[in-house]
Amino acid sequence: MKSEVSVLLVDDDEDSYVLTRSALSDHTLAEYHVDWVSRPDEAVRLLVENRHDVCLLDYHLGERTGLEVLREARSKKSRIPAILLTAHDNPELDWAAMEAGAVDFLGKDSLGTTGLERSIRYALENTRHLREKEAQAGLLQAVIENVGDGIVISNPNGTILHVNGAYTRLSGYSVGELVGTPLDLYSPEVRRTLEHGEWRGERPVVRRDGSTIIERVVLRMVRNARGEASHFVSLHSDVTRQRQREQQLRDLAHHDPLTGLPNRLLFQDRLSQAVFQATRYHKGAAVLYIDLDNFKPINDALGHDVGDFVLQEVARRLQACVRKEDTAARLGGDEFAVVLALVDGPEGVGKVAAKIVDSLGEPLVDEDGRPIEHRLGASIGAAVFPQDGDTPNDLLDRADKAMYVV
Repeated sequence: MKSEVSVLLVDDDEDSYVLTRSALSDHTLAEYHVDWVSRPDEAVRLLVENRHDVCLLDYHLGERTGLEVLREARSKKSRIPAILLTAHDNPELDWAAMEAGAVDFLGKDSLGTTGLERSIRYALENTRHLREKEAQAGLLQAVIENVGDGIVISNPNGTILHVNGAYTRLSGYSVGELVGTPLDLYSPEVRRTLEHGEWRGERPVVRRDGSTIIERVVLRMVRNARGEASHFVSLHSDVTRQRQREQQLRDLAHHDPLTGLPNRLLFQDRLSQAVFQATRYHKGAAVLYIDLDNFKPINDALGHDVGDFVLQEVARRLQACVRKEDTAARLGGDEFAVVLALVDGPEGVGKVAAKIVDSLGEPLVDEDGRPIEHRLGASIGAAVFPQDGDTPNDLLDRADKAMYVV
């Protein structure tokens, strides 16, 4: 049974609607329903309703841009994955799209091609993984917030008079080691702030065992009947995991959750940078499109857990085949790609492609070290700048077509 995917197209050109419907009308894996709006205000309303699975958003919408529409919708809690449609390559626009919350961008000339359906599948897969991670982060945050905060009571000079059990666990020190010592929070700036209310902040703290945590502190002044400061009370909580998780979620927007490789969005940016550098330094750049051969039999016979492990192994082997300045990325499913920066010519590109084929063809073992009967192969299409194209989209298109000729 086909899965149903609802698509919101925001474009002021009806021809785009016709092309989109035509390109998505006959697919074996999904049945696409396309709704079309041309007005930015209507687009924001529908995005905020979160009823569609994915949005195709044109950059040019009359008086407003697609980025402005997306930013407004995101500010109103829209969670629909958005793919920005652009008429030409623009690295600055690509970064702006990433910052605004787009999960991918696509040339408008791809609306009538298989690239559209591939981009939609990628956006849906990426969003699914991201929301799973967000759910995990939400659970972790709930646990963290329900742990009792550490409490410290000190005199007006900042000498500790009392701590609770939560603070001893947080710091690693015992009550006897803490009472009578100064709490190093009372700088002149903090004291001035406390005269008018409370002080809040985060700081790195070294625990007794030498480990460092990020501590969130809320500090309040307690006054006596004469209005004089008699005590200070501070609340301490460990937000290290929360901050790490927030960083991980920021990374997830630009990386494949399974392999850790750059995703399609970051890959496009790296390719744009490679073309820019090649132009500036009079060098070459190259794209390798990689489609795994024989992966489906492994996945079907041994299960998705083994299949996921194999994809992670492919990522490791790809990274071992390229330089630090190059980029290996997972575009979705069993499709990978490599950007080779500042290359001297096609010969060097061919050597890297051959190295990748040899590496991916090496025997596989599962997570427990047991041999896997099946072996992988790889079909690789290559395109070299500037011989095969002078824009990122041209190079991607040529490499994609070359892959199917192999």
